Order: sequence, then structure tokens, then C-alpha cells
Amino acid sequence: GSCVNREHGGNDCVADRYQMCASRMLPSSEAWRFISCNFEYQECLTASTSPGGAYPNCYLDGVLKGCSQYTSLTFEELGSCASNSTSQEWMKLSGAATSKVAGGHPLWALVDGTLVPDSGLFMETWANNMLTAICTSAHKQGLKLPQACESQDSVLPIHE
Repeated sequence: GSCVNREHGGNDCVADRYQMCASRMLPSSEAWRFISCNFEYQECLTASTSPGGAYPNCYLDGVLKGCSQYTSLTFEELGSCASNSTSQEWMKLSGAATSKVAGGHPLWALVDGTLVPDSGLFMETWANNMLTAICTSAHKQGLKLPQACESQDSVLPIHE
């Protein structure tokens, strides 16, 4: 299937479809491992072919195949899903939901109803803002804080 929402380039659309399939077909812990792995190698997702050399898997299929090793589905099974009409419909539904938030801008998240936009920030800045929002929310709710929140001591009143 083709890219439904067209907010990214072609390779990002393919990666989005794989991620949608992972989120719909796998237990959330496996899906998040796959998606997190994709983001870890995000700069590689723009390349369509192997660059060879020291990083031969730094391209779209190399990343997707490598990250699929963290799941109970094979790269081929995820690929079959990513290219079928069911995942295309899932993407259309996701795109419709996205268009209702943040003016349709694709890079945002809600943490307890609070918008955390990327606002053109560098990935590291946005990720830190996201972590701060998650840690603050968990702290306010009295939840056990994720280990990553420990690095947020200077930002959050975690240890009162």
C-alpha cells in the first residue's frame, strides 16, 4: 500500500506501516521494543539501500529487519501486514485521529491530556520534554517512576 497521510517521505511511510502493524499485532511490550529500535536508528530509515562499509544495515530494510528480531513476528510477517489493505485502513484511521489534534501536525503526543508538541525542536530536546512530561505525570499520580525519571531529579520534585 502507499503512504496514506503523506506527512513523511516514502521510507518513513513504510516504517510507519511496520510500526502500526507491530502495535496492532504484538503485545505492547514487544511492539514498543520494535518501535523504540526504529527510533534509535531513525537516521538510517531514510536510506533505501545499504551504504556498505562499517554500517551495512543502516538503511530502511536493514533497520526494520534488525528491529523485528525483538518481536515474535518475523520481518516477512510484519512486511506482509505493512503492505496489506488492513494496515492501510489502520493508517487512515490514525491519520484522521491525528488531524484532530495539534492542527494535524504529525509530531505530537498527549500525556494525561497535555499536548507535548515537537515545535521544530531537535529530537533530543523533544525526547527530554516528553520524558519530563511523563515523569511529572507519574509523580503527580504517585506512581512508581520509570528508571529514566531518576535522571530528571533537577527538573522534578521527585525526592521530596
